[in-house]
Amino acid sequence: MASSEEDTRQKDKRKDRLKERDRRDRDRTDKVKSTKTKSGTTKRKADDDSEEDIEKEKEKDKMAFLAAIKGLRDKDKAKEKARRKKTKKSSSSRSPSVRKDRKKEKDTKRKREQSRSRDDSSGSASPAPKKELVTASGFGAPLALPVTSIVPAAVGASDVIGVFCRSAGADQNSEQALRALPVHLQQLVMAEGSIAGLNPSAVLIGRIRKVENNAGAANAAAAAGLHRPRPETVAAAAAGDPVAKFCMQHAVDYSAENALRALPVELQCKILNEGPLRASNPSAVLMSRIRKAQTLLAEMRRLGKVPV
Repeated sequence: MASSEEDTRQKDKRKDRLKERDRRDRDRTDKVKSTKTKSGTTKRKADDDSEEDIEKEKEKDKMAFLAAIKGLRDKDKAKEKARRKKTKKSSSSRSPSVRKDRKKEKDTKRKREQSRSRDDSSGSASPAPKKELVTASGFGAPLALPVTSIVPAAVGASDVIGVFCRSAGADQNSEQALRALPVHLQQLVMAEGSIAGLNPSAVLIGRIRKVENNAGAANAAAAAGLHRPRPETVAAAAAGDPVAKFCMQHAVDYSAENALRALPVELQCKILNEGPLRASNPSAVLMSRIRKAQTLLAEMRRLGKVPV
């Protein structure tokens, strides 16, 4: 009986010790947890404080930057205002005599340029004439005229040259240059019509040079074996026939000239308006143009639109 009671007490004591140990363990755990919680709260608070400080520093830097930019802008505005004020003051301080001298200088310069342009227009060379398109109204029947009615004798030609130069007001040098040309070139020069300009001698010299240049090309073509212009072509050119002028200027042979005259007047105008025949064989170039015109004419006939 006594032993059983002793065992019961021992068991109770053991249970009490276990309970006490469990309680101490729980206290120790709670203490550790509370310590960790306090440290975590402190750390979070420190992090929040540091972030706020960073934001404040950023705001301060931003405000300082904006203030610096505003200061620079104000400084530039002040400089621009001072410059405008200085310019206005200097312009208002100009004396009337200075303004008058500048105006006089501009007028003198303008008059000098105008006189130079007039001198250039009436200089030693005639001004480049505008390209005039050949129209059907310029065509006639020049080949029906006799040669003697267009190309006079030598004395008569000299008299015609004298009358032409005196009526134009050309000087003796230009008249002698015209007389030195062959008869058919003289006729081409005078066929261009009356001379108008401030310096008729210069205009006449310009015509003579142009005719000589065209004659040089014609001589080169003649040296290559082409025919010289027929008297009928010379007479027609002197009478103002555009086909004859064109053929003489480019030393076109008889067959090409006849093929050109066989076309309707509108197609002749079209071929002449295509410009000069710049080639070593101008007759071949002209025949190429004529073939194209003949193809066009056949197409027009097919469509019933043949030119009158």
